[in-house]
Parts: sequence; structure tokens; C-alpha cells
Amino acid sequence: MCRFQGTLLNGKEIEVKRLARGSERDTEFRNEVLLLTRLQHKNLVKLLGFCNEGDEEILVYEFVSHSSLDTALSLFLETLSNKSVSSKSADEEKRSLLTWEVRFKIIEGIARGLVYLHEDSQLKIIHRDLKTSNILLDAEMNPKVADFGTARLFETDETQAETKRIAGTRVEIIKLIQTGLLCVQENATNRPTMSSVMVWLGSETITIPLPKAPAFTESHSQSEDGAMSMSNVFTELSSR
Repeated sequence: MCRFQGTLLNGKEIEVKRLARGSERDTEFRNEVLLLTRLQHKNLVKLLGFCNEGDEEILVYEFVSHSSLDTALSLFLETLSNKSVSSKSADEEKRSLLTWEVRFKIIEGIARGLVYLHEDSQLKIIHRDLKTSNILLDAEMNPKVADFGTARLFETDETQAETKRIAGTRVEIIKLIQTGLLCVQENATNRPTMSSVMVWLGSETITIPLPKAPAFTESHSQSEDGAMSMSNVFTELSSR
């Protein structure tokens, strides 16, 4: 897959995504076109056009100037580990992009986009691949949910479904599970700070500590006669 930036004759900036041919990519292309042409929300990326001719599969989107949330977080994390005095002003400029006010706006915008997909649009859609690289940020740092290639369309009266495909690599999934379990440890001293979580999730080389059993667990067991039993353990989390 290749991405390009361009400008139309009327001066409008666009982003062009050129997909590689293949059965899986063909499915993602159709999914993206069928869904995004029927959706309209300020927190969803806008599909302006597409081409499916010969060996070409091309998607044309509105241009989003601040790239992805993933890129913004990476730049922010660089400032936390940068010890150079000469780059202090540059680091302050990068940090200013993700003030607490901006972070709240991004979180709220993503949530509004998901509520629209789940409840308010004429379709009922589960994205299934929501991650920082699929959240685009415009010039005002407004978030736009993108990449609907693996999204799932639900029927009007459908409330649950099974999926055989999990988005993300095995390493990414394990990293998220470990981080989530560490955040709900019973003892507050065993829980990571938010800055630690950001560093863990933004790095491909850092080893995340192995979590102990969380404060709430559920276990299943089966006896020899086939009877199933389930036990739950809930412990109130101690405060920091």
C-alpha cells in the first residue's frame, strides 16, 4: 500500500491511498467504499472518491494535516526522553500539540465518532481495528476515525457476533493485554503511571513487566462428570 498527497485543480488538498492487489485487499477496498460513501460525521475521515479499474485500486480522502495520533504520540514521547538543552524550544512546541485540553478533545471526538457508528448512523458498524495509527488529526487537532477495511456491518436487530479475525499482530495484542492487567493491579504501587504506559505502547523494544493476577478474576473448571463451575474474585482497588 502506498500513500500520496496531492492537490486538485480547485486547490483542495487530498490524500491518495493506492492498494496492492490481492484477495484480502480487494475485500478491504470494497468494504471501505461501501461504508464510507454512506457515512457522514465530522469525526470520521471523508472519502472523496475511488477508482477500481484494471489493476488499480485507489481511494481518495480529504487531506488531514497532522497525520495520525500515533505520530503525534511518538513526537510527544521523544520530548520526554530528550535531554538536549538545544532542542528545548522544539520539545516545548511538540508538547504544546498535546496539552490536556487537546487530549480531552481527541478522546471526546473519537468517542463521538464511535457513538455515531454504533448507534446514530443509518448503518450499525463495528470498526474492529481502532488504534492510534487509524486516528487522523486535522489542523485543529480534531480526530477523524479512518481505515474501515476490516469494519463489520451489523443488521438492525443484531447485538452480537463472532469474528475469526483479530486486528493487530500477536505482539501488539499481548502488549495491550499486559498493560491493561498492570493498570488494574490491587496494590497501587504495582500500577504504572500514565507516562510509563505511553512509553510502553509507543516502543517496540521495551520489555513490559509481567503482571500479577488482577484485582478481579474469573476462572472456569470442569469436573470428571462434565459439570462446569465458575468462580469470581473481586477485590477493591487501593488508591494511590
